[in-house]
Amino acid sequence: MKVLSEQEYQQLLEITETIERDKQGEKVLEYPDGRYMKLFRIKKLISSARLYPYWRRFIRNTATLKRLNIPTIASIEEVVRVPHIKKTAIIYKPLLGRTIIQLQKKGELTEDLIVNIGAFVASLHAKGVYFRSLHLGNVVLDPDGQLGLIDISDLQTSPFALSVFSRKRNLRYLFRCWNGLRLLNNPQHDAQIFINEYLRNLKPACATRMKTFLSQLREELAQKE
Repeated sequence: MKVLSEQEYQQLLEITETIERDKQGEKVLEYPDGRYMKLFRIKKLISSARLYPYWRRFIRNTATLKRLNIPTIASIEEVVRVPHIKKTAIIYKPLLGRTIIQLQKKGELTEDLIVNIGAFVASLHAKGVYFRSLHLGNVVLDPDGQLGLIDISDLQTSPFALSVFSRKRNLRYLFRCWNGLRLLNNPQHDAQIFINEYLRNLKPACATRMKTFLSQLREELAQKE
């Protein structure tokens, strides 16, 4: 594993663009050639991340999604340590395309695309993928017209389809998080389009239980808008 000195890291900052940062510093950098560097830190003194770091999870999740034929990070290029800021970073080639958020901002969130999002989320759940950070900023439409996932550190998989409990929890997050409800529930594109397609891709028993939940969730969140 390569180690970056403080001087080398400062030189790196001069040639890259900071895509995301927080009060602890840079989180994502973009190289001039289109590659990305994602930096990981351990947030708590006592944390499972000390035994199984986030960067390792990122690599594992990339491999798992590829095995499941779900578009994601194109390739992992290198892992580097940055000791002076107590972070480890992964350099990777990203999934090409635009996020659903970006498409919405350009007025390109079509009814057909919302149908595809509903089917895509249903397929994730059927394949046992529980993506804690499932929101429309982490779903990408690639150049081939397929939907994929980015920012995949916070992801778990099971050999079995997700339980109804996990599905409910995941969809509640999607609808509540980062304007998720507004994007799927506006005058042009009603949330019911998403809900109908998601339910259409479930087995009958599961669909019955999820239909009631989604109707209640939509009403609950709409009252808070």
